[in-house]
Amino acid sequence: MHRYFIDKAIALGMEYSTPIWHPWSLHKFDPQMRMPRLLFDYVRSRGGDFETFAALRARRAKSGTGVSARQPDKYRAAAPVPQAK
Repeated sequence: MHRYFIDKAIALGMEYSTPIWHPWSLHKFDPQMRMPRLLFDYVRSRGGDFETFAALRARRAKSGTGVSARQPDKYRAAAPVPQAK
């Protein structure tokens, strides 16, 4: 599931994507915590990297991009989220 959103973010040229996991549910079905490592490896294989939102804000401020680089219309044509079957 997360790969779909990572691929979509890359295809749309988005600055970031934020997969969300809840530790208590992740541990329940993946006690070895393999899923995060698989996703991290996948993101890196696609040329992605990781940083905190604080680091993103600092990078934007330093580069002159501005702290709020939000462009609401840029992603309006994104494909719909797949529905559960």
